[in-house]
Amino acid sequence: MKKLLYLSSAFLLALALAVGCKKGQMDKPLQLIAAKTTIKLVETDSLVLLGAEGDSVKWTVTPSGLMFHNSNKATVLFYQAGTYVVTATDPGHAPLSKTITVLNENYYPTTPNNPPPPPVSHDTSKFIPVTGDLVITPKVFREPNTDSLDLILNIKSSNTYPCGNSSFYLTQSQTNNNFVIDIPNILQPSNYSCTRPNTQIQRSIAFYPQVNSPVVVGTSYPLTITIGSTKYTGSIVFAKDYADITWPYTSGVTFTSTHATL
Repeated sequence: MKKLLYLSSAFLLALALAVGCKKGQMDKPLQLIAAKTTIKLVETDSLVLLGAEGDSVKWTVTPSGLMFHNSNKATVLFYQAGTYVVTATDPGHAPLSKTITVLNENYYPTTPNNPPPPPVSHDTSKFIPVTGDLVITPKVFREPNTDSLDLILNIKSSNTYPCGNSSFYLTQSQTNNNFVIDIPNILQPSNYSCTRPNTQIQRSIAFYPQVNSPVVVGTSYPLTITIGSTKYTGSIVFAKDYADITWPYTSGVTFTSTHATL
């Protein structure tokens, strides 16, 4: 009986020590240390959250600055003078912060042989070619208190693009009722502002009656649409309450309907 009592006591003691050790580890305070608290423009500063392990640490900097972090370590640099607060948060612990003062002085002296590095630009927007067919849906609207019609063309890509918020880079003109649309390419935003990946893109454009060149009902007017280096030509005839489009193409640029009515 005594032997069993001794074993039970030893087990309870070991369990208490294990729980106490684990609790002591969890209660162990963290410490946020910065290599410097005052730096110059474009000078890197390093910080470490002592006592934190793994990839659970979340880092923030206010106001925003350039930050690189890996687990409980982070590196920051700034392009504007001021006071910044770097905060590290580890689950189960209160956030810890360090204030970094950035002087209005270049870390790299400006000399002809040693210019400062240019600021890192996040604007990597670029032009990309139009791929696949473009599908156009025509509509007409009547100008208030007039007999004139507006022609609205909704242009939509048949293909999807890496950024759904890309836009058709286009120009349009209507000189002497010569309806012209030119879409040389597509403007894709930077990776930092790219949204809706793998989505079709679209845009609506409008042609309005020209005061100096009114549309004559029943007269055929040329319609030219250029995509990249490929030109497509057709014509438009306006009536009182509708517009008819003559368009001979079945690919490249197509219309959902060649008859648009009020």
